[in-house]
Amino acid sequence: MTFRNDINLLRALSVLFVMLYHFKIPYINNGFVGVDIFFVVSGYLMTAIIFKGFNQNTFKLKKFYIGRFKRIIPALLLVVVILFLFGYFNFLSIIYSRLVNEIVYVVTFISNIDYLKKIGYFDVDAYKKWFLHTWSLSVEFQFYLIYPLALLILKKVFNINMLRWFILLAFLLSLGNSIYESYVNPSSAYFLLQNRAWQLLAGGLVYLFPLNIKKANIVQYATVVLLLVFMFLPSFKEVWGGFVSTIPIILAVIFLYANSSNTYLAKNKAFYYIGLWSYSIYLWHWVVVVFLFHYGLLDNSYYVALGIVLSVLFGATSYYTVERNFKYKGRIFFTILIILIILSNIINTFDVKNAAYYVEIADIHDDSNVLINKLTPNTKYIVMGDSHAHTLKGMLHTLSKNKDVSVIFRTLDDTGDEYMKFDLDSVSNRKNMTLFLIRRWNAIDLSDGRFEEVVKTLSENFKQVVIMQQVPLQPMNSEDLYLQHYKGGKIDYDELYKNSVSVSTYLEHNKRTNTKIQEEAHKYQNVVAIDPLPYLCDSEMCKVGEINKAYYWDNDHVNGNGAMKLRPLFEPFFDRTEWVR
Repeated sequence: MTFRNDINLLRALSVLFVMLYHFKIPYINNGFVGVDIFFVVSGYLMTAIIFKGFNQNTFKLKKFYIGRFKRIIPALLLVVVILFLFGYFNFLSIIYSRLVNEIVYVVTFISNIDYLKKIGYFDVDAYKKWFLHTWSLSVEFQFYLIYPLALLILKKVFNINMLRWFILLAFLLSLGNSIYESYVNPSSAYFLLQNRAWQLLAGGLVYLFPLNIKKANIVQYATVVLLLVFMFLPSFKEVWGGFVSTIPIILAVIFLYANSSNTYLAKNKAFYYIGLWSYSIYLWHWVVVVFLFHYGLLDNSYYVALGIVLSVLFGATSYYTVERNFKYKGRIFFTILIILIILSNIINTFDVKNAAYYVEIADIHDDSNVLINKLTPNTKYIVMGDSHAHTLKGMLHTLSKNKDVSVIFRTLDDTGDEYMKFDLDSVSNRKNMTLFLIRRWNAIDLSDGRFEEVVKTLSENFKQVVIMQQVPLQPMNSEDLYLQHYKGGKIDYDELYKNSVSVSTYLEHNKRTNTKIQEEAHKYQNVVAIDPLPYLCDSEMCKVGEINKAYYWDNDHVNGNGAMKLRPLFEPFFDRTEWVR
């Protein structure tokens, strides 16, 4: 196709919107719509290629696929290979493991489906996903596979003119489904092809239903201004996929209809090069963002500015060394793709202790110690609470096993009004049982009367009630703490220790909560409050872990190692038949 300055300008604006948004530049509240605009441009260009081929009877599906392969894969593989190798020697093992797992889905172009299952695009944890931005590449690649094939099949039955109406119908169906899903399943509306196809098809409709726009230059400037205004409006991320998502698409469509390549903006050299490098900039910018996030630098304006500059430089380098010269390296990159898929699956199958620096940060979702959740004649203990109770499953299971008794769990992962749902009638012989009450207490209000009622009811129904006070909360996720103090191939333990939560901070933040728990416990002879502080802290600090072994899996849940630190706190209740106070 003939190079169009206006389309290149739209690409430049799109990648700038996305990049500034991801780097958290103030007031760029809706920069994520840059991806939506990219889809419109891609749909326009792909439709133009396909229908020009149809009209000239020169379209070849294999040639189309090879063209898309050359456009998308080389620059993507460059990023993947560099991170794959760099991460092996420099990342903490848990981060490298996550990276490798992502690569499998990235290079097979189903990362959008994988991320749909694991994370929301706007979640804080999204900044831990090195390839989260490739969800859009997966959507595009899936579209490139299906779109021309579907049109070729329809072309055998209908004439080319009729195909336009099928595309319009598909556009309307996808748009309707996207709006529906935005209300019932927002993540699906964001990540899946069927809910994004309408944006790609919108670009196709511009090509298939041409319009002549008068005063095209003014129209182009007007759409750019309106897109900029849209960027600064309050964020629409919570309702994206609904009707509001049609606004930037409509503006992009009008921009394309204007077809004006002679404006100052369209001919501006800065926009020209940003547009030219836009794909590679898009690939690299998110890697830089995640790197800054992991090292706690994403809120530092100096490093953010440096990150933006590096994103552009990496993008330009990628464009000139790989994107533009792929014809000389095609077989090499195809071989690398196959090797990456094989290696990633192999590494995913085995442990990554040999990769970079290994720190044991276990996840509470590891079900290696699944406990019996049914009452048996020797059930002597029951655990109630939230995910904080769940983290102690393995340790309590070991204790009960050694005493030939069983523990059952009734845990709820919530912090809302239903924080103490429990069917007492479901537990027979409870008068001879000890109940452990464990949860994140500082996430709920203990002064509204509900807590008092819960303690009173439990004290009346169980032989003994044991309430564990609040576990110390770290200032950030353990993984991030370790990463920030991973320097020169090793953990700076002194800094790791200093940046854990201090005892004084813990006591200050939890004074009211722990005092309330102690007050309620002292009202009843068979209720006792136990304090995790002496077991997780020394006289000054509550350390996140040792050099090779974390005690937390995030900032507030202990992992298996942390749970074992708490074992002495619970052992007395398993060593004695009488209650302990």
